[in-house]
Amino acid sequence: MERPSEELRLFIAYSRKDKEILDKLNIRLKILKNAQLVDQIWYDELISPGNEWDKEIKKALEAADVILILVTYTFLASDYAYNEELMRAIEYHKRGKKSVIPIIARHCSWTLTPIKDLEVLPKGGCPLVNPSWGTEDIPYHQVTEQLTTLFGNIKEAKRKNLKRYHYQERILKADGLVKEGKLELAIEELEEALTFFEDGFIPERKEMEEKIVGCQKEVEFEKLFEKAVDLCKREDYQAALKVFNEALEIKQTDNLLAQIELASKMIEKIEFEEKTKNPV
Repeated sequence: MERPSEELRLFIAYSRKDKEILDKLNIRLKILKNAQLVDQIWYDELISPGNEWDKEIKKALEAADVILILVTYTFLASDYAYNEELMRAIEYHKRGKKSVIPIIARHCSWTLTPIKDLEVLPKGGCPLVNPSWGTEDIPYHQVTEQLTTLFGNIKEAKRKNLKRYHYQERILKADGLVKEGKLELAIEELEEALTFFEDGFIPERKEMEEKIVGCQKEVEFEKLFEKAVDLCKREDYQAALKVFNEALEIKQTDNLLAQIELASKMIEKIEFEEKTKNPV
């Protein structure tokens, strides 16, 4: 079971001719990064010299949680940007693997592309570069506000996934400890699992609490069983019988077959220990 990442990784697809728009957007994204709403911001200028350009872009696309696309005529006219970045992003989106957010940066015929089926920013598709805004701060602020909400929701989902992972990890460990007979350690793991409880992604809390109580009863039963065996060795049969009945009460049964089974188990344990002490 692979540990899920808490990091939010952002990929920005753009045309090099729109670098000025990317720089202005990055100033706003830096604020979100400082607020720990995004952890990694990647675009092709970050490719180290000597690395394969195409390979690095595809690797970054695969690793991203969110793909921002700065949509302009120059981006849409680029065969690589359209076929390798945009269409791959659309495919990821269709498969529900990533959030794809087109940002309409300049006036262009984006409604003739698959982008038309996505939710775009700014709201209504009014481009970032547009005199009607009055000042460029307004559209960039609107985009930043929308991304703040989106990134916050994704980070919260990642937090829940991590809690789910830790919960399942504790449950698996507890199950293994139960099989090994290490019930007290199993109880500790189950109680730790409860700290990751969150409505909507794990079984009912009552079911988990019942599992803990079951292990606790099993631990108490084993202790009483050992005590009864010890009393029998000391030939204090009356006290042993009393403890024996207490053990049966924990098992919540007065079934004769259960009593015989428990008594047989007790006799076998005493005989085994006697043989161990006095080997032939």
